[in-house]
Amino acid sequence: MEHSTEFELVGTVSAIAETQTRANATFREVVLDCGYEFKNQHRDNPVAITLTGDKCALADPLDPGDVVQVEGRIGGRRWEVDGRSGFSTRLYAAKIKVLEAAPAATDAPAPDETPEDEPMPF
Repeated sequence: MEHSTEFELVGTVSAIAETQTRANATFREVVLDCGYEFKNQHRDNPVAITLTGDKCALADPLDPGDVVQVEGRIGGRRWEVDGRSGFSTRLYAAKIKVLEAAPAATDAPAPDETPEDEPMPF
């Protein structure tokens, strides 16, 4: 069996974080709703995607509600703190393609205007 650290994911953008810098590393997170149906019920499945370095700009044109396809690599590491150990996994995006833009926000309807030649009703 060949090992692969690549992924492809389709989901709806639900959150876009601002770009941050820590310890000389620049990163940004985008959360996708990759929910699914199970026994006739919708199950939430939020998935955080990490953008690093110049890839942070991939999130600039995105809007909540956009349906996107993300391609990238899976990164994992083992950690140990104060005698406890564990593992963490991150999905690092290399490409983001908008498959369907979020519905445009509709402007509120203009209030009814009274034509100037009609008397005011008071």
